[in-house]
Amino acid sequence: MSHSIDSHAILGSGGGSVYSQTPPGQESIFQFTAMRAGLYIYHCATPDIPTHIANGMYGLMLVEPKEGLPKVDREFYAVQGEFYTQGTFGEKGYQAFSYQKANAEVPEYVVFNGKVGSLGAGIPKVKVGETVRIFFGNGGPNLISSFHVIGGIFDRVYLEGSIVSDPIRNVQTTLVPAGGSAMVEFKAEVPGNWILVDHSLFRIHRGAIGVVEVEGAGNPSLFSSIKNATTVPGTDTHMSNMTTTTSTTATSSGSVNPSSSVEVAIENYAYEPTELTITVGTTVTWINKDPVGHTVTEGTPESTKSANQRLFDSSNGAQGKYDLMQLGQSWSFTFTTPGTYDYYCIPHPYMRARITVLPAGGSPSQGSQGYGDFTVVFTGKQIYAISAFGLIVLVALMAVFARSGRKGN
Repeated sequence: MSHSIDSHAILGSGGGSVYSQTPPGQESIFQFTAMRAGLYIYHCATPDIPTHIANGMYGLMLVEPKEGLPKVDREFYAVQGEFYTQGTFGEKGYQAFSYQKANAEVPEYVVFNGKVGSLGAGIPKVKVGETVRIFFGNGGPNLISSFHVIGGIFDRVYLEGSIVSDPIRNVQTTLVPAGGSAMVEFKAEVPGNWILVDHSLFRIHRGAIGVVEVEGAGNPSLFSSIKNATTVPGTDTHMSNMTTTTSTTATSSGSVNPSSSVEVAIENYAYEPTELTITVGTTVTWINKDPVGHTVTEGTPESTKSANQRLFDSSNGAQGKYDLMQLGQSWSFTFTTPGTYDYYCIPHPYMRARITVLPAGGSPSQGSQGYGDFTVVFTGKQIYAISAFGLIVLVALMAVFARSGRKGN
């Protein structure tokens, strides 16, 4: 398949694409003079052009003025884009392109820098008092971005990538069209996780989220808690009124010592592994590696169970809370009853997984089937009783058949 480049920074036919249509294994070379300072999208311009862009063939090119840009402490690059896959969000394995979804402009993924979680833990990181510049682009190919940093205000926004124009000031959210860009600047005033989003916020569920981690001392004159009824003092609780939970261990009824422990990662809006088999007494610890909060809640989104009927729930819904595990936090539960337990994330209900708990030293045939709403457990005595009853029935049937045979003779 051939590819090419169309840079919006190029003054020339096709933005360079007429000189760069390149078959596999071949090479094309052209030159251009950057005549206009600005922040420009580039992308593949080989037919079908939107299909190539929708497969991630885009980027951002900065053409600085001759005198350069004013100095800031930190500069970061982020480009938003969409993926239209035949499989649903988070589905494992190779995902073929869906023309139907692309034409309907309904992406499965909306991401920064080409991947869910690309701007995750510790990326990027700044210190309190530092000035930050973000070069932000939107590769599209379809959606307009409402770029926003939760916890910050843009001191200056250079609209449409026009970095030589006068900026607009004190901006909360800026629109960036498909094939467009913006340069934003702000000062990191207080510590915490500042969240990068497209403020069409359901796109968070599609991956459009990142984190700027701000380190340093707090400034109570700018931001402090007077009274917070649901959280541990000093924790960062932003994101849709979400509260956090510290690392805890919850156990089901009974006092069985854990025979082992396993970890489940919460990453890229999925539990990994999604299927887990353990034995009674095992402690499972979930660790959140995503920049947003998650829960581990027994059951399914369709379940009619009340919160106090759930075997386990990291959100503490039975106490009337909505605690979320934030980035880097964990939550543990010790399983003491055999069964099969579905679980999911309350704010992201498409995140689902299952744990099968076997008796100590047992196997699936000796276990039980719970599936969240009920559990049936057969003990050894019950199995022997059932077997003995079956043997009696079998002997009785044999006697009946024997008598019938004699009468027939």
